[in-house]
Amino acid sequence: MSSSGPELEGLTSKPLPRSQDTSKAKEVPQGTVMIAKPTDEISHLQTYGMGPCVGLTLYHKDSKTGALAHIDGTGKAEDLDKVIARFKELGIDPKTLSANIYGGDNTDGSKDTFKAIQDVLAKNNIPVKNALVGDGQNPSTMQLDLSTGEVSTYQENIPFKNNPKNTEVLLKLSSMSLYSQKIRVEEFLK
Repeated sequence: MSSSGPELEGLTSKPLPRSQDTSKAKEVPQGTVMIAKPTDEISHLQTYGMGPCVGLTLYHKDSKTGALAHIDGTGKAEDLDKVIARFKELGIDPKTLSANIYGGDNTDGSKDTFKAIQDVLAKNNIPVKNALVGDGQNPSTMQLDLSTGEVSTYQENIPFKNNPKNTEVLLKLSSMSLYSQKIRVEEFLK
């Protein structure tokens, strides 16, 4: 981690291992948190396009319940309290979750987002297993394996994004998400 990145004292900082994109992965759009358990249809949660955005995973090993958040500069990390409350409703003590934080860049927005995430996690006694934010070496993709809790980076293989005719649609979607004020929460639980 470079000296210009957010404070990571006491946190482990290691690069993400690489994995493969899978058809059973549920895509987490910018400004969204998804909570899920592994099913026949969903094996992973994943997100792409993290730059100044910060990605967060929360995982409960015993129930195999995981969450992946793609937090942009306009989202409010404090909205993560709602996600933690949902884990409590599911009978999961936040202290038994593990967190991973990746992404961001060296801008003040990324640093502020990272600090806000750290504050929410600390307030709820959620340990951070690994963090790598704002060092210029961060992955733009993040994937959470719902069966194991392993976090990795992957090569995005969605044909839609690779088609130049769809560039205008993607730009519109990206612009729309810039105006979100809250993090949207979606669930895929049995």
